[in-house]
Amino acid sequence: MLSRRPSTNKLKFLNQALTLSLLPQFASNSFALTTPHLSNIGVTISPLVALLNHSCFPNAVVVFPTRTSPSSPSSASRKTMKVIVLRDIAAGEEVLTSYIDLALPVAERQSELKERYGFECKCEECISRTGVDPREAVVCEGCQALLSTKGPSSFRASC
Repeated sequence: MLSRRPSTNKLKFLNQALTLSLLPQFASNSFALTTPHLSNIGVTISPLVALLNHSCFPNAVVVFPTRTSPSSPSSASRKTMKVIVLRDIAAGEEVLTSYIDLALPVAERQSELKERYGFECKCEECISRTGVDPREAVVCEGCQALLSTKGPSSFRASC
């Protein structure tokens, strides 16, 4: 019995469906490729590095150091993705990176993670935050207390 090949239209539809299903996965698992001055120059992907989970208090960071190729007479540089440890990691401890800008206040980090990656961060930095978030504060010149720039008690020191 002869097998029939799928029609060209059916193959086009399957290719389009596959492409559309891969785009969100690429967007959430890719890394911005930047210059040393943090100007975006593209995106890259590493299936292994994409397995790392997020924390707002990461123990590692993904970097793209410029490497000069000694075999190239023009000393052409190229980017290589590396995971650099920020502090000691205990045996069995998960390696965690940050998916977002850690300088953002908690609410903005949570919003970006929900919008771009579809989850609410429950890392120690987010759930144990009490008092004033230093990202949304100024320091009292008198007593050095952190003063919130948000809410009704803004800029009231106890000194």
